[in-house]
Amino acid sequence: MKRRATSIKQARMLYTLVVFSLWAGSLISCQTTSSEKPVNSPANDPSQASKPAAELASVRLDGLAIPAGWMSGGGAPDRFIILGASQTGCHDGPGCTKITYRPGGQWGGIYWWPQSCGDSGTPDAWQKVRDGACGINIFKAGNFKEVSRLTFWVKGERGGEGIEFKIGAVDIPPAPGRSTGRIALLNTWERKEIDLRNMDLSKACGLFAWIATDVANPQGATFYLDGIQFEGIK
Repeated sequence: MKRRATSIKQARMLYTLVVFSLWAGSLISCQTTSSEKPVNSPANDPSQASKPAAELASVRLDGLAIPAGWMSGGGAPDRFIILGASQTGCHDGPGCTKITYRPGGQWGGIYWWPQSCGDSGTPDAWQKVRDGACGINIFKAGNFKEVSRLTFWVKGERGGEGIEFKIGAVDIPPAPGRSTGRIALLNTWERKEIDLRNMDLSKACGLFAWIATDVANPQGATFYLDGIQFEGIK
């Protein structure tokens, strides 16, 4: 897996500036598979149903991690991935993440990891991530007694895009990772979640990721992400 740090770092910095400006403007103007468990619906989650609203807590991904871990199976990831921000048509507020995946590299994706892991996916940064040397404690970060799930909103541009979403991996803490498995996106916003109960989140590095393949997306894929957050009990 090859990674070109300079161009990816520039793309990530531009993305961060755009998303921050949209977030600041809004202030002024006012599910899982494998070891990787099944998606859980809040309406069917007995651990949450009896909890008073005052005890619920959440923390947004963009306050904990940056989209620095670009990946591909066939050369420099920025040949196959475009990361940007959309100002319209978002689910929550005026800004959301827009991602375009181009076929030709067999597969590609991005990991969100703590800033301390590195601004781009250099070999040294990936080693720190795999070693857990730059992980954060999500319990402390969100003032959680327990973390129940990772939730997010997603929409495909056309519908039918095949994308997998995950946290961690076999070799990236929290290990062994959990995933939605590959899902076919709708062209309207839908809420997805990954069950995090009983998962060790004390030294998390791979906080969120998406993976696309050429096989599932022979014509490429464009999709949107919004409201990615960890939820639990404080």
